[in-house]
Amino acid sequence: MVAWEYPPLFVGGLGVHCKALTESLQRLGIEVRFYLPISKSDYDRITFPPHVYPVLIGSTDLPQAYSIQNTFSWETIEAFTDGLTRVLDPTGVDLIHVHDWMAAPAGLAAAAAFRLPLVATLHSTEYDRSGGGPMHPVIVDIKREVAGRADRLIVVSNYTRDVLKERLSVHRSEISVIHNGLDWESFQTLRRRDYSGGGDVLFLGRVTAQKGPGTFLESARVLIRERGFPHTFTLAGEGDQLATLKRRAQHFGIADRVRFPGRVDGDRLLECYEKAALFVLPAVSEPFGITVLEAMAAGLPVIISHTTGVGEVVRNVVRVEANDPAQLADATERLMNDARLRATLGRAAAGEVQEFTWERVARCTVDVYRSCVDRSCVDRSCGHRSCLPPTRHGEGDRG
Repeated sequence: MVAWEYPPLFVGGLGVHCKALTESLQRLGIEVRFYLPISKSDYDRITFPPHVYPVLIGSTDLPQAYSIQNTFSWETIEAFTDGLTRVLDPTGVDLIHVHDWMAAPAGLAAAAAFRLPLVATLHSTEYDRSGGGPMHPVIVDIKREVAGRADRLIVVSNYTRDVLKERLSVHRSEISVIHNGLDWESFQTLRRRDYSGGGDVLFLGRVTAQKGPGTFLESARVLIRERGFPHTFTLAGEGDQLATLKRRAQHFGIADRVRFPGRVDGDRLLECYEKAALFVLPAVSEPFGITVLEAMAAGLPVIISHTTGVGEVVRNVVRVEANDPAQLADATERLMNDARLRATLGRAAAGEVQEFTWERVARCTVDVYRSCVDRSCVDRSCGHRSCLPPTRHGEGDRG
């Protein structure tokens, strides 16, 4: 498996997905070797589990997955590509699974060098990242290339599949949709909440145009300045729009009613969900939205935009149009003024989210792996473990 992030070196859903999927595959008996790029400073201070193979590619800190798109460094990507082909040992490997565009050139090169089948997961598109604005042409080309050359392509929602086809002109008949999962048990203690009390209106995620934090802040302005809304707002996370939004909060005269705690994880993440009364993700274009599942698992009522991928598989949420602060303000006010409705939605959401397990994601992924390896080994003489003849008990080693 090849990707740009693996905890603790991660910033968002990509890193969460990679770790959770890897560990779930291991529990199913699949051996995974995970490769990611790392700088010398991080290499000296971070200890990874045995299945993670950090590829040393420089002395300075590497740009994380979301920031590399704004400070594009082709040299960094090339260094990882060269490093991976040098250190990867193909012995016993059935296939390579690459995650998203940053690691795609490395995965493509390794698959070609060692004549291994390639599975690619695209977690988002350049259309999503740009928030509907200009797309980076090089990133678009890389995503198109890996989407076209991979033996099997996985996306995290039907929404993403449609964006690939309609916005990036990716036309292939076989695209597997595997929705994300959640370690929902981590949020169980938060489900026992008092819906009659107060709490914040919470946005939590990368503070980029894609996620709609500007719409969130504008709706806060409408509610506080025009409607006398008594509750506070929390805009948690980091991103390229954070400084601008802080200035806008000052300009709107609502800075004392909007908290900006920055990046939150671990106990601080749970604390944000615990103190909230309502979770909002008004994304412009969101491939999935793992934070929505987290909020639901914490028993929170949730508002999402229609352009949020998770909305195609969850039922107990309120939906609004993207880029519509007035409609978001209306939905927020209605929920915050109705404790009974919040309780109904929150409790139903907490029950519903238990369907979204990483084991389910792993089992669906294994099905894709088997299809990929079987297709690539038509002569059945390659030596891959999944292509060995059946044992005398009649069951092949599906490795």
